[in-house]
Amino acid sequence: MLLKEPGGLTEEEHTAISYYELKAKPVFVGWPGEENFTAKYYNEIEINALHSGEVMEAFKKLRDISSARGQGSHANESALEMFLAGKSLKSETKKPRQTSEKTDRRVYTLGFTIPPADANGICMKNVEKTVLDDPERAAEVTRLIARVAVPLLENVVPAGVLNVLNKEADIRAPLTIGGENNKYFSECLYKVRLKIRC
Repeated sequence: MLLKEPGGLTEEEHTAISYYELKAKPVFVGWPGEENFTAKYYNEIEINALHSGEVMEAFKKLRDISSARGQGSHANESALEMFLAGKSLKSETKKPRQTSEKTDRRVYTLGFTIPPADANGICMKNVEKTVLDDPERAAEVTRLIARVAVPLLENVVPAGVLNVLNKEADIRAPLTIGGENNKYFSECLYKVRLKIRC
């Protein structure tokens, strides 16, 4: 029952429902002496401290864009998802959702990839007409994602790995999305889950 109540829980309540809150520290996996960095959970305090709160502000803007709803008959749908899926906010016609029966998720890719077989080629992801008609809207989302992701990566990835990536970026001048500070990724996935299961 406690999981359905709004607001934070006390340590005693966490213990009562066998909930473990991840601490803001890196996670390493492997044998002693051969551990590899795997992930890091960031709590709100740590995110707010990155770049004097700029990362948290970008998070909030991205959240607002993601949670904005359409109008009229689309009032229960995410305006951003409709845009990425190629649905016009002005039209009452709807395209079928890209839904996986197994996962109940919809996934939209922003950006492009470089095929492994052809290091000189660029493979654009499927682009909907709505994105072509309003590229600035998609660009705003990728800029916000980069403003969040780049500082998080630079804060957690070991310095030696970052040095290699930065040297590669200086030599090869990779195509990336979101802004000049992003030397690390050329695509991002926007995932939507249909159901919340308890």
